[in-house]
Amino acid sequence: MKKITVLLAEDHIIVREGFRKMLELENDIQIVGEAADGREAVVLVKKLRPDVVLMDIAMPRLNGLEATRQIRKIVPGTKIVILSPRTMMMPMYKTQPTAVPMDFCSNKTPRTRCARRSGRSKKETNILAP
Repeated sequence: MKKITVLLAEDHIIVREGFRKMLELENDIQIVGEAADGREAVVLVKKLRPDVVLMDIAMPRLNGLEATRQIRKIVPGTKIVILSPRTMMMPMYKTQPTAVPMDFCSNKTPRTRCARRSGRSKKETNILAP
């Protein structure tokens, strides 16, 4: 089975390292890159073409939502999973006229589930909760 390739986009290094360590334990997931801000995420997605981006919503230089919009234009086949502790905003975002297809994972959703389910999902938008 082909591994799901994942790019981590998170400005807090300790959180990014935690995601990496957790996801590296999974046989079907391969971390291909890490970005510390939204602009770096856009550049790396263009270069690496991952299956999934785990994207923090609040990052410096370019926030996760704007980075997602840009990535969807450049590499439309890449799945975007927005990581946010604010689960209440997720359904509201989906109804915005500027919304782009993506998945949302709350801070209570197991991170391996976020990457694996998004990488194998045929749906454009999902809300993944515990």
